[in-house]
Amino acid sequence: MSSLSTILINSNNLSGEIPAELGNMENLVSLASYENQLSGPIPPSFGNLVSMNVMLLFSNDLSGPLPPSLFNLTNLADIELDQNQFNGPLPDLCRGKKLQILHVHRNNLDGPIPKTFRDCGSLISISLGFNQIHGDITEAFGVYPHLQSISLQSNNLVGRLSPNIGSWRNLTALDFADNMIEGTIPAELGELENLVKLRLSSNRLAVEIPPEIGNLVNLNSMNFGNNQLSGQIPKQIGQLQNLDTLDLSNNQLDGPIPDEIGNGLRLRALQLGNNSLNASLPRTLGHLIYLQSMLDVSQNNFSGPIPSELGNLQMLMYVNLSHNQFGGAIPTSITSMQSLSVFDVSYNILEGPVPKGFHNASAKWFLHNKGLCGDLAGMSPCLTPAHHVQNRGKLIVEVSVPAVFVAISSMACFLAIWVCRKKSSQETNAVRKAGVFSVWSFDGKLAFEDIVNATDNFDEKHCIGEGAYGRVYKATLQDGHVVAVKKLHPDDEETHDEERFHKEIETLTKIRQRSIVKLYGFCCHPRYRFLVCQFIERGNLASILSNEDLASQFHWQRRTALIRDVAQAITYLHHDC
Repeated sequence: MSSLSTILINSNNLSGEIPAELGNMENLVSLASYENQLSGPIPPSFGNLVSMNVMLLFSNDLSGPLPPSLFNLTNLADIELDQNQFNGPLPDLCRGKKLQILHVHRNNLDGPIPKTFRDCGSLISISLGFNQIHGDITEAFGVYPHLQSISLQSNNLVGRLSPNIGSWRNLTALDFADNMIEGTIPAELGELENLVKLRLSSNRLAVEIPPEIGNLVNLNSMNFGNNQLSGQIPKQIGQLQNLDTLDLSNNQLDGPIPDEIGNGLRLRALQLGNNSLNASLPRTLGHLIYLQSMLDVSQNNFSGPIPSELGNLQMLMYVNLSHNQFGGAIPTSITSMQSLSVFDVSYNILEGPVPKGFHNASAKWFLHNKGLCGDLAGMSPCLTPAHHVQNRGKLIVEVSVPAVFVAISSMACFLAIWVCRKKSSQETNAVRKAGVFSVWSFDGKLAFEDIVNATDNFDEKHCIGEGAYGRVYKATLQDGHVVAVKKLHPDDEETHDEERFHKEIETLTKIRQRSIVKLYGFCCHPRYRFLVCQFIERGNLASILSNEDLASQFHWQRRTALIRDVAQAITYLHHDC
């Protein structure tokens, strides 16, 4: 045993403490015991493992402080201790200047970042997020020519962003969100041409967004929300043609939205709410035809008419223009937005009739305006000539109830796969995976980590339902977007039929019907297979009908509307899918 160099005992439901005798194996180079149920501390005797190169103990229940004797592991290149219960300070793990991967996120570590990290130029990936690490980061990091990913999110760090960041030329992901970092965003960030993900949200950053940010041509996600940024949105943001998500909400930005934002043709979520932006909305927003999950410009000082070009955004589901000074009439083109589920224009000075054609509209969307009228319950009716209504014995169905969307969605999703699978069996074209992933453009690795983090590795507390094929979890992503994640059962043979699985996914991506839950993306990771779908509030139909009070409110007019919606969804699946 003393000559043993590798131990691989991961993912075996092992429990108990790590034996101190392992520290006597001087020739041990690699130890992998991740995804078990190990508990207790790392023995101090591990400081004797001077040949150790790789230590993978993540996803266990280990606890206690990390032994200072780990300082002796001068050959250490990869240490991953994340998702445990470790506490105390982080020891110096880069004494040998060979450390490449340091993952200790989701523990209870505190204390400052070791000073020796500044000279650890071998680092490739740093993940310290979701701990209680504190201290000033202004001079904590040096020049890292190989660094690809760094995450310090959700700690207690202060200080300023160092211009040294500009030297991390291989960086693809930077996440410093949820700390207390202040000062400016350094212009040197614009030198990171490989950057894909940039999160600086929920800090104390001030002054203007540097125009050099427009040089990040590979950027997919940028979140500067919840800071104290001022000045105007730089027009150079229009150069970010790979940008999928842009969040500048909850700052002190002013001036107009630049017309150039319409050049970001891959944008799927745009959040600019709670600033001091003004002027009119640029008509170029109508160019963002792939905008899907959100357009939020609420709580600003916008004025003028609502651009009719917004009607071009056929994939957009959520629009919030509330708490501004928009005037005039709501353009009729808005009703052509087939995927729209929320269109909030409350607290403006709009007037005239609400266009007919909104599906499942709520009067709350239109409250507190100058003179809007319409047929919705709770709104003032428009003054029109009287007309006679024939067949008084028939029910007049107005709108369906958002509370029962989950029931409709689940049924329709199942039918979508069943009906359209019959059609796809008649086709011989190969599945184009690129088209499937275009449902929700993201970096796969980053999105997978975001989902796993948001569900605490699919913890029971996030589970909101279970069916024959998997369990459903509620997940709040880093950008604030809430989704439903259906994790498929690992023993389901159909989910492991790769060709069938991709055909079913491709079918779901083509669905565009208001009463059918929308698919955002999917994952084919070796550990998990899951679907990322639209999350609908307020439970399901069964819970309503089993509750006497709720059932009494669910009157026959609403039940008839529900039946109509289900029928329309089934018709769509049979004839339009």
